[in-house]
This record gives sequence, structure tokens and C-alpha cells, in this order.
Amino acid sequence: MGTGGPYKHGATTTLTTGVSFKRGAFRADAQAQVSVSTNYYDNLEFGPVSGGSMGTLSNLSFRWDRWGPGDFGINLTQLAGPDWRNPNSYTAAANPFVKTDISGTDQKWTGKADFRYDLPGWKIPTTVKWGGDVSQGIRDVIRGATQNYTYLGADGRAGTGDERWPLHPNYTYRNLAGGNVNGIFTIDPWAMARDFNAHPERFIAPTPQVLLQNKLTTHWDVKEQIDFLYSQTIFKFSQKLYIAPGVRLEKTRSAGRGPADIGIAGAKEALTGNPRANIPTTTLEFIQAPYGSEAINESDSKVGFEAFAPHLA
Repeated sequence: MGTGGPYKHGATTTLTTGVSFKRGAFRADAQAQVSVSTNYYDNLEFGPVSGGSMGTLSNLSFRWDRWGPGDFGINLTQLAGPDWRNPNSYTAAANPFVKTDISGTDQKWTGKADFRYDLPGWKIPTTVKWGGDVSQGIRDVIRGATQNYTYLGADGRAGTGDERWPLHPNYTYRNLAGGNVNGIFTIDPWAMARDFNAHPERFIAPTPQVLLQNKLTTHWDVKEQIDFLYSQTIFKFSQKLYIAPGVRLEKTRSAGRGPADIGIAGAKEALTGNPRANIPTTTLEFIQAPYGSEAINESDSKVGFEAFAPHLA
């Protein structure tokens, strides 16, 4: 049984401005727009852990029936195995997981200008158009990571039978289509989060090495800019026939920043000067080394439970 998804909140702001000028046969139009969209995903800040599992049951066998082809209700009959509706059948230790910070910012900047001039005195009505556009998109993303914990129960010891998920006192699964797949218990992510806050010693946390690795590989910042200029001449022979030859010049530039993994050999050389050095590869120093000290998402000092504690106060 899972606990559900994260809480998402965010906003999008778009500002647009423009100006138009006309004098005689000449006309100019300019426009600029900026759009910024932000998204944040939170769990502990709102009370629950992100999710988890009660484990699985083995040797189950079922038969399912419907009253007829148009009946969406499902009736399950268990034929073998432990009672899947009984919470006591799930004896595995709870494994709640907590998401580290997830956020994203998308920006779109655009500026454009268009000019046109109607050439007077020509036998064939002719208009000259020219202009340009600058467009830049930026995406700064922190994807976060799933940190898996093992719950030890109130006594802080594994294998004593109290490592199970607390059940929610009010919510059960309900199938609106009918059938007997109703009234199934659900686990309580809010109760687990309260225990997580009050008694961190009851949880086996990921190692600092795992936490650091997750921080180093989940943040990147990329952008793309497209610039173009154009020129066009329009010859209008009639209301339905015109020829409009032109030229367009475009340049695209892309850039990205994020963790640049130089590999194990590169990390050894960075630390010792020898790419074949025989050194431990599980230390925090070595895990940081492949990404360099200037990695955009270099970890801060909080790589343990204390990183989550402020959200639980």
C-alpha cells in the first residue's frame, strides 16, 4: 500500500509590453515579453512523508468476477495465501521515503521588432519589411531525490514486530464502481512523519555518501537563445497574386551547467595526482571529487536527518 504523491505549488507570471509607430509610408512595431514559471514540491512541510511500502505478500491466489459485461464493479475472492485485507499479514518493516527539495524555474524572454515601408511611386505596389527577434529560454531545475529510511519501531530495534506502518484511523479505500474491493485500510503518512520528527533514532537513515551523491546529481541549469534577422520585399500584382522573396538569418546558442562527472580515474587524479591510485572510493571527499569543487550543485553541510528537521518543527 502506498501513501500518495507530493504536494505541488507554484505560479506563472507573464508580462508583455509593446509599442507601435506610424508616419506616412513607414511603420514600426516592437514587443517584449517575459514569462516566469515556478514549481515546488513539498511533503514534510505539510505533514506527511512522501510515501512508502508495507511490503508484499507471497503465494496469493484470487478469482475476480463481475455480475455482467456492463458492470464495472469487481468482486475478489481470495483462494490461497495470507489474508491480504488483514494488516497483521504484513510483517515487513515499514520503509518510508522522504523527498529532498524539488523545485523548478522556467523563464522565457522574448523581444522583437518589425519595420515596413511602402515604396511610393512604383508601378507595382511594393512593400519592404525587415526586423528581428531575440528569444531566450532558461530552465533551472532541482530534481530532488528519494531518501529511503527503515523504520525500527518504538523500541528502536529491528525484528521485534513493532516496525509496521501506523494505519489511518479515518480513511479507507472506496471503489465507487461497486463490488467488494472496498473498506481496505490505508497507511498513515502523517503519523509516520510525526514519529520521524520526534524520534529520529527509530529510523535507519541513508548514509551520508548516498545523500551527497543524490545532491550532486539532481541539479542543473540550461538555457537556449535564438536570434534572427529577416528582410522581405513584397510585390503585389493584384488582390490575389503577390510575390514575397526574402532572407532570414538565424543563430542558436545553447549552454548548460550542472555536475560534470570526470569519472573514477579523474577523481583519483584530482585527489592524488595519480589516476591509478589505490584509495578508498566511498568517502565523502571521493564522491565529491568527480564533480569538482565548483559543481553548481555542490552539497552543503547538511547531509543527514538534520537536513529535514527544519521542515518538521
